[in-house]
Amino acid sequence: MTDTQDRPGAHEDPGTGAHGDTAAGAAVEFVYEITVPDLADSLNARLRATPSGRRTRWLLRVAGVVGAVWLVGLTLGDPVYTELLPPAAFLVVGFGLTPVVHFLQARQVHAAASRQGPFRATATDEGIRLVSRDSDTLHRWAMYTRCAETDTVFVLLTGDKHGVGMLTLPKRGATTADGADRLRALLDGHVERV
Repeated sequence: MTDTQDRPGAHEDPGTGAHGDTAAGAAVEFVYEITVPDLADSLNARLRATPSGRRTRWLLRVAGVVGAVWLVGLTLGDPVYTELLPPAAFLVVGFGLTPVVHFLQARQVHAAASRQGPFRATATDEGIRLVSRDSDTLHRWAMYTRCAETDTVFVLLTGDKHGVGMLTLPKRGATTADGADRLRALLDGHVERV
């Protein structure tokens, strides 16, 4: 984050003002309040887009299949109820835990982000300027080198293999009807799709 004291527009409400006006008029603006579903969707997109996330999904699916095979094997034989607990645990971990974990993570992040009120994100050829109540930051394209897209959000990811840094732009926040399409075109010129 950058110091907001000397930045132009640092004390403006992110829902108003003329942030992002460029000579060419190529800026794409999004104004939004972040929600738990936005963040959960972003975390799921990051899981699908990163090697460590894909590995985690693969391991959880293997655990679920092992649990299912084990459970079927025990029920076809003469199961004792204490023997059913481990495969049931594998099933829960393998197939049910990921969405729950992402929802809980999203709630934790939302608790901090929601205190910032509405966000204004302005994307240009230089990068993305993100303004909230207490911050005004320019993220140049070199910071976010990859992008994932879902039905509801654009997710910008840092270049490390884990995608540790993440920026969520909800499509509903576009200030113009063609905002999502314009952002998609801008992203295609600066970042890699994953």
